[in-house]
Amino acid sequence: MAVGGGDEKIAQRVLRLTDIVEEPTDFLMPISGYEKMPIVSLEEAVEPLIPLLPSVKSYAYAAKKKCKKPADNLTQDESASIMLYSMGWEPLNECLYCALNATLRSKNRSKLKPWFLYLRLFLAALFCLPPLPPLTVFRGVKLDLSAQFQKGETVVWWGFSSCTTSIEVLQMEEFLGMTDASKSSQQKPVSAMSTPPKSNHEIDHPTAVDIDVRIEEITNRIIQILGLDDEDKNKILRALLKNGRQSLINYQKDIISKIYKEQMNGNDNELMTLLKKYFERKWEVEYDSSNAWFIVYLKQCKNNDNVTYETVLTRTAEYGNKYMKNCPILSIILQILFKDIDNKCLQEKNLFNDLWLTITNDGLKSIIEYSKYIASEIINELINEKQSILFQALREYYRQELFRLFQQNNIADKENLYDLALDNIVEYGWIDGIKAIEDTITPKKFEMLLDSILLSFNGTHFILNYELAIY
Repeated sequence: MAVGGGDEKIAQRVLRLTDIVEEPTDFLMPISGYEKMPIVSLEEAVEPLIPLLPSVKSYAYAAKKKCKKPADNLTQDESASIMLYSMGWEPLNECLYCALNATLRSKNRSKLKPWFLYLRLFLAALFCLPPLPPLTVFRGVKLDLSAQFQKGETVVWWGFSSCTTSIEVLQMEEFLGMTDASKSSQQKPVSAMSTPPKSNHEIDHPTAVDIDVRIEEITNRIIQILGLDDEDKNKILRALLKNGRQSLINYQKDIISKIYKEQMNGNDNELMTLLKKYFERKWEVEYDSSNAWFIVYLKQCKNNDNVTYETVLTRTAEYGNKYMKNCPILSIILQILFKDIDNKCLQEKNLFNDLWLTITNDGLKSIIEYSKYIASEIINELINEKQSILFQALREYYRQELFRLFQQNNIADKENLYDLALDNIVEYGWIDGIKAIEDTITPKKFEMLLDSILLSFNGTHFILNYELAIY
């Protein structure tokens, strides 16, 4: 599975909110035994799960790295246990939240034993969170399940149920447009520990869904100023939030001509202002807990180089995800650093795509090829400073896929091997970076790792570099 994939993330969010049909209708025995287990580190808690979830150790490692400063008086392991639950990966039957909920819904309670250590840690973390007041939350289902539920009846759902406080989320086309509502006193707010936290997430018992109040206000105002009717509003809004203002070209006949012309003309109209606020808030919500350094950098850029910041933000409002590739953090930082690559270069010369391809294949050192688009003192700092902002962004880009490849080839994280390889790849690219750790693993596994890289990244440029490296 390649890094990124917006459609894949949406599909996983839909699955979390619409899996009501998986809940058993028969009475199940209460769950017991986990409460007698000790609270251990996250690494120890997931150890019994490795035969069931081969990649879980890598994701646990990543979750813990992202939870160095936990909120709500949680320990790092407790916070990371919540983040790990919120992560999604494929295949789904080997993804923690899918496998855990399937096991919780199973009549065979003995299947839960490997989960006891993780459940003990996870539930301890959830019980430490401040409870939300009773409120109505929503889940989605495409079937008519009304016959299964009686008004006023208390229903037990054995799985951890992801819910949303906003019915508009479920009414969007991607969430099937169908809803079911419930009231609960067991919600816990976990969006600060979720990844990616794109809405206020309630886990019922728990979790909490990713709709942010300010984002909701912005989207409601967009619907209002464009005069969108109920039939089309979700479709058009979804296109706007994904592909920016330019997506309205496809919906010109659905908008009053005067309004369309006003909102498509220039960058000072209310629609562009709202879209810029939306993407700015989206970045903050999505990355503030998992990549706080990135949000700090954006704020510094906004204060110290507002012209460049506004250029990138306006471009995003205009074109949405067009230039975000599969790693928005890296894309945004590249656009800020290489500010002389203007809109004309982006659109006519394909220069940004070339820069992206070069740096994601060949690593940090390769940016010297684009030195005329960046100040010399900045490029020297970026190349020579190990903790530069671009170095950190490239770590985010490479990390997930690298760790997946290590796991796939049964290469253990001994003596900090994963981080060592990651830093090397960030600097020198996939092939040269991997060659730096050749002496630390067996020749057989090294060959398997190279083959896996070739299969995962089969672009022409990458294959050429691969062939040059091995011959």
